[in-house]
Amino acid sequence: MVSKVAAGIVVVIVIVVVGAAVYVLTRPPEAYELFYDYQVGEYCVYEITTTTTMNDTPMENISSTYSMKVIAVEDDEITVGYTSTVENIGPPSYEFTIENAEVAMMATMTNKGEMISWEIESVVPSEYWDNVELYENSQMVWSQLFQTIYAFPEEQVSICQEWEKSVEGEIPWGPGMYMTLTGEGSAHLVGQEDVTVEAGTFDCLRIDYDTSVSGELTYDNQMFTMNITLEGTGWYSKKNCAEIRSTRSMVMSTEADNYYRSEYLSETVSELIEYVTV
Repeated sequence: MVSKVAAGIVVVIVIVVVGAAVYVLTRPPEAYELFYDYQVGEYCVYEITTTTTMNDTPMENISSTYSMKVIAVEDDEITVGYTSTVENIGPPSYEFTIENAEVAMMATMTNKGEMISWEIESVVPSEYWDNVELYENSQMVWSQLFQTIYAFPEEQVSICQEWEKSVEGEIPWGPGMYMTLTGEGSAHLVGQEDVTVEAGTFDCLRIDYDTSVSGELTYDNQMFTMNITLEGTGWYSKKNCAEIRSTRSMVMSTEADNYYRSEYLSETVSELIEYVTV
């Protein structure tokens, strides 16, 4: 026969277990305010590789490294100095061909990741200046188009939470012409993951992105249309939201009056290879 004491112990254990389960199931999820909590002097080095194809034909790959040093932090604005080493951009016949160039830039952004201003300070060798400027301006146009999604939200977010935003921006389409692209994007805070890169192992928050935009333009009695889908994942340090690793996949298709169509695909991976704190 089970004693009253033993039975009482069993009842207590059951109550404790059930109570713990109820707490786990009903407690509110942990919320995060995502922002770049950088300190002056922090220094990061990244390695970036991009593979591209045009109409199923492989193009020259792009490989580069860049360093980021925090110059100033004032209120919600961060000034950062970038130095990038570009090994190769474009095939030899391409207008923007750049080989083994070192570029120094200064940029100011909000602590949510929205770019405010940027300026090229130097290009070595100097004869690449015009090509670098064209390339960086092009990169900035695309960054500004999608920064609505890639920038951190103003409100706190919880694990498994998703947020959506409208995307709208202009891209150059010939001298003095611009195509307006509009669409929708979503971001999803997937969870926490340990990520190991060359710079070490980091406790990260993982965010998945998915965006689709399109636009059209009439030029010289022809209708041009463009459709872009962009998917990606970013892993950000829980300590200060520094990006540790990211992957992005873009498919861009253009068409002219339903008789000409081209498709451009790119896959980009960025990884932190050196990290110096203050």
